[in-house]
Amino acid sequence: HPSLRIELAANPAFLSPSRREVDMAITLSPPPDPRLVVESLTPYQLALYASPGYVAREGAPATVADLARRPVVGYVQDLIFAPELRYLDEIAPDLVPALASSSIQAQRAIIAADGGVGVLPCFLADGLVRVLPDRVLIERQFWLCTHRDVQASARMRAVARWLRALVEGEGARLAPFRSPAPAT
Repeated sequence: HPSLRIELAANPAFLSPSRREVDMAITLSPPPDPRLVVESLTPYQLALYASPGYVAREGAPATVADLARRPVVGYVQDLIFAPELRYLDEIAPDLVPALASSSIQAQRAIIAADGGVGVLPCFLADGLVRVLPDRVLIERQFWLCTHRDVQASARMRAVARWLRALVEGEGARLAPFRSPAPAT
């Protein structure tokens, strides 16, 4: 679609299709706004990672309790804009990052530079070592949100089709691990 112009705003907490600040958004939770058409886009997984250098130097944590004695990388607690980003709370209560950033890309860079252990989306973990694989696997969903007034337009349908094809083709990177069986 050579005549289609796309502006990508990587500003997750501040732009809203319901207020017509953007035509389309990919969100971490489905907004309950009747002005929006909200569709599940794709599931994705997050796991606990460290760099090969960190694991060679410090060893991998053997238990979740070991994380209390490791530099944990995560989000700045006061800047978490969505409950879906409170990963550390799901791993262990009171687990606080020693190195924190509001940017997942910065967190990945810290982990890759031997800075500690942290939760990352699996699709960002190339070259890193998954730690505690039998204990930590977090599953989330991306949602596609489009303002109802523009959702049926040819340009919005074209972008939505492209996004769906993209995530379908990347499914093995987005959710590479088998989900654990529910506890009985």
